[in-house]
Amino acid sequence: MLTSRKHPRVLEWAELNARPRSDAAIAEGPHLALEALRDAEATVLLITDEFAAAAEGAKIVALSRARGVELALMTAAVYAKISALRQPEGVAVVFRPRQFSLPEIFSRRRLLVAAGVQDPGNAGALARVAEAAGFDGCVFTGGVNPLKEKFLRAAMGSAFRLPCLKSETSAVLAAARANNLPLFVAAATGATDYRRVEFPARYAVVVGGEGQGVPPEIRAAAAAVIQIPLTPPVESLNVAVAAGVLLFQGAR
Repeated sequence: MLTSRKHPRVLEWAELNARPRSDAAIAEGPHLALEALRDAEATVLLITDEFAAAAEGAKIVALSRARGVELALMTAAVYAKISALRQPEGVAVVFRPRQFSLPEIFSRRRLLVAAGVQDPGNAGALARVAEAAGFDGCVFTGGVNPLKEKFLRAAMGSAFRLPCLKSETSAVLAAARANNLPLFVAAATGATDYRRVEFPARYAVVVGGEGQGVPPEIRAAAAAVIQIPLTPPVESLNVAVAAGVLLFQGAR
């Protein structure tokens, strides 16, 4: 059992949780730990002796053993060194993120592109909505890291199953052109009512950031600019709520 907060592996995991890499990241909490063990390439289970002794912890330990995942047992003080949470829950999983290329994702049928969404909670919720609506992937531009703790928690396991990729606006536009994938861009004004839009077999829905909206270069490349009519005096919706409306309409 790990008892030193200065152990090299403890320091390595603490750094990894703060700065996830393309080849390794950490999912914290009982729910995410189970999701990662089931749906991700889990490599190490990080768990306190106290949590492992509880019924929920025993279930997670049993699943990790069944999957051949390394078990790292530690004290609560050591786990607190690793955790990114204010109130550490005593369990996390180190996993290898799935690797996808932008051309591969844009060759798929239906995508969600989040252009400039800054809040990791909103971004994670978008991944959850996209999976729920049956979309094939999410692409994020503008700084959100789909491997960070807040994103993973908001996605609630969807990030382990749905391809999620960080990219640049120019690369997204190039990939859309190369794969003949039309962009249906959401806007607050000057757009067509989404209920009057006929979505094709393959397309991407693009939603914008919380303050700036969709970048003008993406809007200029849109096959259609669409909007959700709102009843006054409401002026806007949370980006994940708006995406849910549009994605489920497209799926229908």
